[in-house]
Amino acid sequence: MKHTPKQWGYSNWKDCFAVWADPSKNRPPPICDGRVTICKTFDNEERGVSAEANAKLIAASPELLDALQSLLDMYVELGYSGDAGYFDPEKQDEVIKARAAIAKATGV
Repeated sequence: MKHTPKQWGYSNWKDCFAVWADPSKNRPPPICDGRVTICKTFDNEERGVSAEANAKLIAASPELLDALQSLLDMYVELGYSGDAGYFDPEKQDEVIKARAAIAKATGV
């Protein structure tokens, strides 16, 4: 399973925030203009849910996933190198949580 490629962006659109791929024009795409709408987020005032905060997090998710994978690889390599002492990084809670988050995001 792969996510929609390209950089994702978001902006206010009508009564919600839209998240889309390829935000080169810094506005949500009209239907069929070559970009892909990922989702729309809405405020839920009862629960204090912010559509903009959710849209920002969703739009950043491909970059967050990439950064987490890179940091995890670097940390595990450091753990096995002995340069930071000798420990099994795979037994560290942070590594276990990171692997679980990556699996949740990638479906692997």
